[in-house]
Formats: sequence, C-alpha cells, structure tokens
Amino acid sequence: KSIYLKLLQLTHKNKLHTTPTYNLSTYNIRNPIRKMPAIRTNYGRQRLNFQINKTLNRKDISVDFHQHFNSFKCDCRRMLVTSEIAFSSLLIP
Repeated sequence: KSIYLKLLQLTHKNKLHTTPTYNLSTYNIRNPIRKMPAIRTNYGRQRLNFQINKTLNRKDISVDFHQHFNSFKCDCRRMLVTSEIAFSSLLIP
C-alpha cells in the first residue's frame, strides 16, 4: 500500500492526472479511460507510465487530485488503509 501512496503522490506532484485529449479513449465520454501504452514483455508493466495509467483507470481508487498536497496525502492514506487494495492486483491486466 505504500507503493500506491508513493505512486499517487508522484502523480499529484507532477500533475500527471491531467490527461491530454489524444491519450483518452474515444468511446467513454462520461468516464474517460486513459490508453495503456503498448508493451511486449512483463518488464514493460513495471514502467511508470504503465503503472500510472493503470492506477488512474482503476475504479476502486477514488481520490481528488485537485486538493492541496497535504490534504491529498491524508485522503490517500485514509483511502488506502480502509480499502483492501493490493499491489499485486495492479499488475494483472
């Protein structure tokens, strides 16, 4: 769960949650899903751009990226402690 916390903090600090329009799927207007980068090996699943897109596409992670960083950290910790999210489920496509 600490891996998720660091990944979400990295996403918030670098403003990676803002999605350019060319990176969105064209069919899901109400719930935009980020396109996953093409990978050929399991090593590609360890890259940050794959992990960030996979994390932002998950339905069970609901955090507000438009908060200040301190309140964002508190909300992330609270969400991760109360949920049953495991990092191994992130790697499964």
